[in-house]
Amino acid sequence: MSSTPIRDVAVSPPASSNTRDGYSVNTSDRTDSIGSSGVAIRYSVGADDESLGDDSPESEQAPLLISAAAAGVHKSSSHRELTRSARQSDVTAVLIGATIAAVIGTSAQFGYGIAMLDNVRPVLISDFQANTTCSTDYDVDKLASSSAKRSFELATAAFCAGGLVGSLLGGWLADSLGRKYLMLANNLIALPGGLILYFATGFAMLIGGRFVQGVAAGQSMVVVGVYLGEIAPTSVRGAVGTMNQVMITICILLSTALGLPYFLGTCHRWHLLVGGGVVFSIVQVATLVFFPRSPRFLYIRKGDPVAAEKALRRLRGQTCDISAELVEMKTEKAKQDGMPSMGVIRVLLSRELRFRFLLTAILHASQQLTGINGVFYYSSVIYASAGLRSAAAVTVVPAVANVLFVGVTIKLVDRLGRRKLMLIGLAGMCVSHVLLTCGFCFEEGWFANKTGANWTSALTIVGSLGVVTFFSVGPGPIPWMIVNELFPQSSRAIAYSFAGVVNWTCNYLIGQFFLEILQGAHPYGFLVFAGVSFLFMVAIYVYQPETKGREIEEIDSFFIRKASATTGLACCLTPGREEVM
Repeated sequence: MSSTPIRDVAVSPPASSNTRDGYSVNTSDRTDSIGSSGVAIRYSVGADDESLGDDSPESEQAPLLISAAAAGVHKSSSHRELTRSARQSDVTAVLIGATIAAVIGTSAQFGYGIAMLDNVRPVLISDFQANTTCSTDYDVDKLASSSAKRSFELATAAFCAGGLVGSLLGGWLADSLGRKYLMLANNLIALPGGLILYFATGFAMLIGGRFVQGVAAGQSMVVVGVYLGEIAPTSVRGAVGTMNQVMITICILLSTALGLPYFLGTCHRWHLLVGGGVVFSIVQVATLVFFPRSPRFLYIRKGDPVAAEKALRRLRGQTCDISAELVEMKTEKAKQDGMPSMGVIRVLLSRELRFRFLLTAILHASQQLTGINGVFYYSSVIYASAGLRSAAAVTVVPAVANVLFVGVTIKLVDRLGRRKLMLIGLAGMCVSHVLLTCGFCFEEGWFANKTGANWTSALTIVGSLGVVTFFSVGPGPIPWMIVNELFPQSSRAIAYSFAGVVNWTCNYLIGQFFLEILQGAHPYGFLVFAGVSFLFMVAIYVYQPETKGREIEEIDSFFIRKASATTGLACCLTPGREEVM
């Protein structure tokens, strides 16, 4: 027997007990004899333990004893309500700083790399192609050889291929090195990638640099999602997770704007543009070292509750009561310790996780196969094909919309919920792809006069803005953020690797075949993506449950119940049209 601190938590309801979030908490430490494998916590609840947050007479106070043993932990629904209401979740400066430091060298690398080559396409093709003069004119495509065009497309796709490799490695490394240390070490890959691109003298170096840069981006997108989800309190978990997409959109805008001929998109300055990613690596190394590691990783994976409590106290503030979160980590660790060790294959084939992997695949495929990165990779080509003058300059408009509307999503994700935002986003993208199709149809001769040309320009701009805007509402931020909510600590890093493989594979396919689809089915190419958006909308409606505001353990129990209630393949196909309870 060993001495273990026990928390006595007294919870008093406010004068008006209509809200579940209005409970005040007082804690005091005491030491008692208890087995090292367990922890005991006694709550005095000033409300009926089955209807916490409802109007209940104060005389109905009753103690609730919760014992967490290594063999398993049993939590009642009233305890889950108590944990949620007792936890203080004020956003601190350390939480904000850790979030920014994490995304600046991870999400930033990804976003900057996506749109980096779009506006310098004619510059690179003409500069690297023999017997041509460097030019910023998009008419250079008419003079470029097929091999030069293909090499440029390979440079675009190499970023995705590298991302796929990075995703495969990212989950294992995140569990081995830890979330923070992997983000720092990842810059040892990103820096050489940026330098190769800066000194590129031909397509071979360009393709090689993009591949290395992609490996770094792939690993970073795996680990940053895990880290953000593990440092955020439940009440703002969606908003913090969405910061990943915020930084991506900001850097898409940055690389798009810098690629214009007015800035770095020239024959003499494009090296600064393609090598600019090294700046993000330097900034992250200089800032992230001052912020704490993931408390959940330290407690559950490393078995170091002292370091976990220290990190959590820095994130929540010295005066904030963190006992409930520590209990939650203790609970999850006890549950994980009571289960046999599972390798990657066993995790992927686990009955309890099967449906969650299917849902993850649907979400991440919907992010890419609806054509968003095709719009970013080739937006200047799309506008030029529609007959718009200054096509390169117009590409900044969707990038600005992307930034503005993902900011709106931060406000909505913890209010409207994840499922509703995904449905709104996919429905809007479907309609926007139809508008883009109409714009190209007008350009092809639906109207042979000046009015037709005006319709072409208007519909092309409105359609592309719609695709980007509605992507920012749901399909952009939700898939990366929600993986944290779907999986327990023991399988979370593997789940992010799986999500990354699906995401980067679909991204690669779009980068390789987007232009071929548009040209082969011209002017109806965008109808393909309208149909894909509609199919994913149906899949999300049928299979995605709502997880906003729920504890990780509640969500885990929900999926376990669904898996236990079905047999065979049905456990993969159980509809999720309900809220996690």
